[in-house]
Formats: sequence, C-alpha cells, structure tokens
Amino acid sequence: MALATRMLGLDAGWTVEAASFTAAAAVGCAGRVLRARLGIASTALAVSGCIPMVPGSFAAQAIFGLFELTSLHLDDPGKVAMTTMEFTLRVIFTIGAIGAGLSMATHIFRSEFHD
Repeated sequence: MALATRMLGLDAGWTVEAASFTAAAAVGCAGRVLRARLGIASTALAVSGCIPMVPGSFAAQAIFGLFELTSLHLDDPGKVAMTTMEFTLRVIFTIGAIGAGLSMATHIFRSEFHD
C-alpha cells in the first residue's frame, strides 16, 4: 500500500518527500483502522510497510559524495559538496516525512479509538 501510494504521488509530479509523507500517512491510517477492527498491532504493521520507502539510492549517493570530498584531486569541490548536501538533505527530509506521516495517523485516531 505504501509503495503504491507513493508511486501515485510521484506519477502526479510530487517530490519524493511529499509522496512518502502521503504514503506513510495512508499506511498509518490504515493500520489504525485495522487495529480498531481486528485488534492487530498497528504500529508494527505501519512501520514495516514504510521500510521500503527509505531512500537508499539517495543515501548511497550522499555517502559516495562524502568519500569523493576526501580525495586529494577534485575537479570541482564546490559542485561535489552541493550535490552531496542535496542528497543528504533529501534523505533526512524523506525519513522525517515518513515519521511525521506515521505519527500523524496515531495522533488523529488516538481519541477516536480510545488507545
């Protein structure tokens, strides 16, 4: 569900961060509804559903950029530093968006289902 929702957002032209937030919120809400109806552990279900959305390729590119910055002979260190910072920030914002989406669902449904 998380990947399908994120792909719909990406196809609509959203950023990875916005699509990941929406997908995490959808999975979090679905998990809370399932908990209320079936009594299953919604937090574990929602978190495990969001694990595939962690931006591994962005993280790898950020790490490779850090390694490149430590080399002795750089052609354009400013460009490498900016690209590395961009990928690092995208990883941080995407993980933050996933966490915010999951926790938002918990807070919205807390009073409704009397947790």
